Amino acid sequence: MIHIDKNEGYVVDQDSGCRIQDARCKMQDAGCKIQDARCRIQDAGCKMQDASRSAAEMPLR
Repeated sequence: MIHIDKNEGYVVDQDSGCRIQDARCKMQDAGCKIQDARCRIQDAGCKMQDASRSAAEMPLR
């Protein structure tokens, strides 16, 4: 969808602007997913540490 901006006197391609914004949103979304995955990995690491700690505190027979 191309419309002519009468004030500026040039053709504005609205579609490409939308596509750029859409791409930015997708990138941001991917960034959030990566961060979420990192948090899960960190959480798993903490759980493993807790498990090994409680195993170390168990009295050896």
